[in-house]
Amino acid sequence: MPAWSWTALLAGAVLASSRSEQRGKQIYLRGTSPSGREITASLGDSAPGLPATSLACGGCHGLDGLGKPEGGIVPPNVTWDSLTKPYGHRHPDGREHQAYTEQSLRRAITMGIDPAGNTLGVAMPRYAMSAQDATDLIAYLKRIGKEREPGLTDRAIRIGAIVPGEGPLEDAGREIQALLEAYFEELNAQARIHDRRVEIRFLRDPGGPLSPKLERFLGGEGFFALLDARALGADQELARRAEAEEVPLVVPLATFPEADAGASRHVFYLLSGLKDQGRALVEFAARKLDDAKPRVAIVHPQSGSFSDVVRAMEEQCRLAGCSSTIAVGYPSGGFVAANVAEALQKDGSQVVCFLGSGRELQSLMAETQASSPAPTFMVAGALTGRDVFDAPAGSASRIFAAYPMLPSDRTSEGLEQLQALVRKKRLTLRHLPLQVAANGAARILVEALRRSGRDVSREKLLAELEGLYEFDTGLLPPVTFGPNLRVGAPGAYVVAVDRARRRFVPVSGWIAPK
Repeated sequence: MPAWSWTALLAGAVLASSRSEQRGKQIYLRGTSPSGREITASLGDSAPGLPATSLACGGCHGLDGLGKPEGGIVPPNVTWDSLTKPYGHRHPDGREHQAYTEQSLRRAITMGIDPAGNTLGVAMPRYAMSAQDATDLIAYLKRIGKEREPGLTDRAIRIGAIVPGEGPLEDAGREIQALLEAYFEELNAQARIHDRRVEIRFLRDPGGPLSPKLERFLGGEGFFALLDARALGADQELARRAEAEEVPLVVPLATFPEADAGASRHVFYLLSGLKDQGRALVEFAARKLDDAKPRVAIVHPQSGSFSDVVRAMEEQCRLAGCSSTIAVGYPSGGFVAANVAEALQKDGSQVVCFLGSGRELQSLMAETQASSPAPTFMVAGALTGRDVFDAPAGSASRIFAAYPMLPSDRTSEGLEQLQALVRKKRLTLRHLPLQVAANGAARILVEALRRSGRDVSREKLLAELEGLYEFDTGLLPPVTFGPNLRVGAPGAYVVAVDRARRRFVPVSGWIAPK
């Protein structure tokens, strides 16, 4: 056989082995099979099988396989070197046996019997799983305790940060990068993280879902974790990439975080997106405006990304007791204000939840300014921007906007830390909301890294991020994550738009609709 054929076969075998290890890692850590097949765990002969998620291997044997003593029980070391040591094993209960082989380890996992035929301790479950899942689990046990996490050395943790590049946010990207560089420079100079420096690498992304530059960046030297500090971008593409490669990713601002929040174990969104902001607008309209049961119209671009947002807002209308709800869609990039205004007039909508741009809002308000009574417009501030201040002067309509954070979230201590850094490094804050969100994300990532300890791993980092409860960065709303909670602050504030003074006026506290 030609040499190249042997090389191809070897490469294929290595790839297959790596995939088996990855599948085994999921079984070990979470007690679930990547194939979707059921895995159950039993304690004792007569006990019914429980979902293995409640008795996952890693819960007792630890992320490193060394065992986590708890409640008087000392789980054994299950690293491959320990399992196969040639002189065998003697356990605290007096049980003795020779070294494990793949076959005898499979029997121990599924039948609870060691290589000498002894029954394992009562605390060790017996797992009912497929032959392939058992093979994958053993493949991972051969690697556990030996793997070196990408982007992690004894002296450094390498983080990848993505900031806005070319286009309207190019200047914001430079300022966000300067602030993050200064923050990590100070961290490395003053404290570090368990004697490790944080080495942050930046990509100023030109835009578009996983652009070629972003692909090269992610496929380069390898990162322990990622921080997506783009303002509002194609976050779902990056989320899927991070999930596939098991890289923890922290995202301060995203348009549609809720779409991935349930499926993305490795992605943590700090603030809400359009779905929660839209629900907050509906809740405010139903509870705080003059009409207790308003007729609501949801005006939105006709794209798949907005469909979940519209459904959530419709459901919130139902829960809040709105008298009626209609959805008025328009082609993305093809907004015709007259057509939308006609639909609103036919329905008699009193409250218009508008999910378009600021310029589109201006044209719609011009078309509806003769309506009586004038409709109230509810908008997502991230979509309309400061164009809301330039609405037609002749329109009597009120405008309310939803935001996932406000200046009132900044504590005196958090603001002083930021200002001290700005003074010391001679920075500028011309894009304050974006810079605050990015700096808040960096603070959360650093806190989780500190809590992970010297023996940090990606799995430990995920666990510590999941354990954050009402964590206050001093800049953002308190953040809470959990095993099934990946949006840290699900909710929004509502502000009134004062067009005469060109300012926002807070009119609600934090709204987190159920």
